[in-house]
Amino acid sequence: MTSKWLIVNPLEIALVPLVIAAILGLMAAVRFCAGQFGLSAELQRKIIHVAVGASSLFFPLIFPAHCQCLSSSPALW
Repeated sequence: MTSKWLIVNPLEIALVPLVIAAILGLMAAVRFCAGQFGLSAELQRKIIHVAVGASSLFFPLIFPAHCQCLSSSPALW
């Protein structure tokens, strides 16, 4: 018998590399802009942290099955 918590949509699995590629693309864009506009290393780091943090707010919408697993984890009780 398969538990409903173990069923993962293949689309979710396909989105994982896309999300990783988007984050890496963001890092490359920030580095490029840093070279063009002379952004300090500290400002680059802050931009990446804010952008990745904001994008992680959408993870429950992108990966609903994983969110259900995490929300039912005893470690969060």
